[in-house]
Amino acid sequence: MKWPFAKKKWDKNGLKFPSINSEKINRNSSYHTNKAPKLKYKIKRKPLPKIDFKNLELNNFLICFFSCLVAGFCLPSDSSEWISWLKAFFAFFALIPFFRILLTCQTVKRAGLFSFVGGFGFNIWAFRFILGIYPLDWMDIPNDLSFLAAITGLVLASLLQAFFWAIYGIVFKLMQKTIGVNVFTSLKASLLWIFFVEQINLYVSAIPWSFYYQTQQTNLFFIQVADLMGASAISFALIFVNITLALFSLLLYPEAKSNYSSSKRNYQENKFSINFEQILPLGFQSFFLILIFFVYGFFSLLGSNSPASFINRKKALLLQANLPIEETRFLQSNAQSYLKLLNKLNLNNNDKQISLIALPEGSLSKAQATIFAQKSLAISPITDLIIGNYFNDSNSQEIYNSAIAFEAEIKLESKNYLSCQLKNHNSITKPQTYTKRILVPFGEFIPFPKFFGFILKRFNLNYLVENNFTKDNKPIVFDLNSGKFAPILCYEIAYPKIIHQQVQKGAEVLILMGDISWFHAQKQDLTWQMLSLAKFRAIESRRDILIIINQGSLAIIDRYGHIKQLNLNAESLIADYNLNSKKSLFTLSQWL
Repeated sequence: MKWPFAKKKWDKNGLKFPSINSEKINRNSSYHTNKAPKLKYKIKRKPLPKIDFKNLELNNFLICFFSCLVAGFCLPSDSSEWISWLKAFFAFFALIPFFRILLTCQTVKRAGLFSFVGGFGFNIWAFRFILGIYPLDWMDIPNDLSFLAAITGLVLASLLQAFFWAIYGIVFKLMQKTIGVNVFTSLKASLLWIFFVEQINLYVSAIPWSFYYQTQQTNLFFIQVADLMGASAISFALIFVNITLALFSLLLYPEAKSNYSSSKRNYQENKFSINFEQILPLGFQSFFLILIFFVYGFFSLLGSNSPASFINRKKALLLQANLPIEETRFLQSNAQSYLKLLNKLNLNNNDKQISLIALPEGSLSKAQATIFAQKSLAISPITDLIIGNYFNDSNSQEIYNSAIAFEAEIKLESKNYLSCQLKNHNSITKPQTYTKRILVPFGEFIPFPKFFGFILKRFNLNYLVENNFTKDNKPIVFDLNSGKFAPILCYEIAYPKIIHQQVQKGAEVLILMGDISWFHAQKQDLTWQMLSLAKFRAIESRRDILIIINQGSLAIIDRYGHIKQLNLNAESLIADYNLNSKKSLFTLSQWL
């Protein structure tokens, strides 16, 4: 029976399907059963596309990584003298594969990627000491979490530094595509390195501790030029030689003859056209540049042992009590630990004429430092005091990483001879104070606290979030009877501008106070990294530098970069230092 209204209702609702033939549907039994219709032909599956490893240039990425990783091996470490000399020599050649790939890659994007990978390889070795923070049990952090924190810190620091390398690679390639490769390529690329990888990095990242000039810390003849143009001039010379040799290698052994021939067409397409007539001037430029550095260093070191160098010689006593991080960072260290060291040394002997006693970074709180000053001046009343100090201001609820100096009351009896007569041991004058100006991220403050603070709290790292230091911007010089001292706290030694400002204010001696009790391992390599940085700061300013590091080294480096005295992991060192008021050309320059 047919219902007449069904068709009308179907049409009225617009549910008509003209493309469907109802008769065919009825004939096809598959629509009346649950079985699916059989297909006559099987669908051919397309094979997965093959990865074009040639276009990805994985081999070039690996070459960039390992070339820069080997260059990182040239950085200072706890190694023998002949190995240090070998590293210094190899630094002139280590980056040749890296620059060869930068010169021959076709796009700006790839140049940035290659540079990023190379920068990561260089810095992953330079910052390996970060792994030494494991374990972080002193903050009640589980071992597995503290190990993860150490790995994360190493990777993040390396990635941040690699970012500046990537910028350098991009600008390097843009310059090549715009100007081409010619006799000025080495000069321009070396200047770009100084600008992007060192100078901008120095004042942006807050962790620029891996400089290429550090590879030459053993080569004293070569690095004396730092008092004219700064340590960056050494990096400039090294990069200049590496790029020149890379160009020379491409001339002798091109990867693809059609791409690197000197035809006009290829020059327009690849911007790479160079021949022997152009490479020879570059070779002579490199040779004379290195020769000038060595000749200048030779004549500079001739005056290092002149009688004038010993006129204003004084003695300093450097003390470090190997305090654990739990005592220093939590302000629990006691003055008695250092007073015991003083009693052992029997400083009542006037022949020693100790004019200064110095303690490392964060050694005593402000109250304990005052107690130590009172008692030490009673034991040895011929000394000034400089003490590393963590200060918690209860009024402002702020924490400072600082250094304080106490001046002894002395009477000048004759020229260049001081005898001290303390009038009142109990009355200590107000100390001179210096507050740290460059703080270490995550160690002393949390960058982007809303973002990183939230993440750290999720992992129960509340201590790092709640105990940030407050920095200052004032260049302070301690004006004491034993000389005018420029205090430098920890990795401020990496910043020439800080020492530059302090020397301009009249500093005669530099004093580096550090604390590496954070690091349970890799302390030796970390110590040598700080010693190498101190060498360059001493040469740039032509000032002696006293080095005193908790759980690290006690040393004196003269203004020519010689390590005159060095004690590793010792509790005390009596060091001879000289006062110098003359300013180097680098110090007089105003471009910093």
